[in-house]
Amino acid sequence: MNDKPFKTYRQQMKHLRDVKKIDCQGSTSKQILLRNGYFNLINGYKIPFVLKVDNNGTHTYIGGTSIEHFEAVKHFDDELRHILLKYITKVEEEVRTLVGHKFDYVNDKGKTEWFEVDSYNPSIKTQDKIKVIAQCYYQINKSKQPYVEHYLNNHNSLPTWIFVKVINFSTFIDFISICKPEVVNSICSLYSIYDSYQNTNPNLLISMLHWLRKVRNACAHNERIYGITRNNSRVNQPFNQFLTNPKTYTKHRSQRLIDLIIYLRYFMQDIEYQELIFQIKNQFLTLQSQLNKNAFEKVRAETGIKNISILDELTLTAKNIDYNKFEDL
Repeated sequence: MNDKPFKTYRQQMKHLRDVKKIDCQGSTSKQILLRNGYFNLINGYKIPFVLKVDNNGTHTYIGGTSIEHFEAVKHFDDELRHILLKYITKVEEEVRTLVGHKFDYVNDKGKTEWFEVDSYNPSIKTQDKIKVIAQCYYQINKSKQPYVEHYLNNHNSLPTWIFVKVINFSTFIDFISICKPEVVNSICSLYSIYDSYQNTNPNLLISMLHWLRKVRNACAHNERIYGITRNNSRVNQPFNQFLTNPKTYTKHRSQRLIDLIIYLRYFMQDIEYQELIFQIKNQFLTLQSQLNKNAFEKVRAETGIKNISILDELTLTAKNIDYNKFEDL
């Protein structure tokens, strides 16, 4: 039996006022509930406003908290989601395109095709390569895209530039991980993905792409984004490259939004990256003007950003991506 009985919107508002001591009254508050839903809004964005939790799990909220404050955090989260999804998908598309081109380039200008084991890193076990190739075939066969059906019906196989577009992001990352070193190293060189000794760092590339993938998927499925984490996955090298005092920002071991923001610095030209940071900073400043200090600081902490000034520091970083030299890498 459902232990959460149905409540009308008026009953939900009364519950918020009388039990949770959250200001929620009038047509404006009712409209906020109608448009967002109790679970999405209250359960999804309550953490910044919780003062304490007793032994029975009852939450006490910061005095003066209103449903408009919950809506402000949700709006902040929604805007972050839209901003990040836009830039992540652009990076994803670019990396797919470049990897596909380089893959054919190093495989005798495409004469050895993507479904042939010899197209991949000879030091990787054949069974591991076959496993990834099989997963690629599975996803291609599931695709309903007309251009996929056209190539399969008329040419019996897909060219690499379509194949890398069709497979999902996770499988694409697995594909990169079995590519010949010349392919992976060229991508690392283009984006200056190096270790502390200035050697290309494929492991860092794979780690960054996996975090971009997880955040992208959360954005696409409308999940809460500002507090998203990936445990025990922190890589310090990106911080060392772009921040003057990286130790300040690397105390936690899980990847958070700050990691994503710094990862994107590798893949984006200066002007585009500055636009990204400008948009993110504006969302923080808007939220800061709408919440009390304690609630805002909890939201900021969840992103992994220690201080908003770090965003200003990132806008000052410079990075040259020389696409014209890509084939020579």
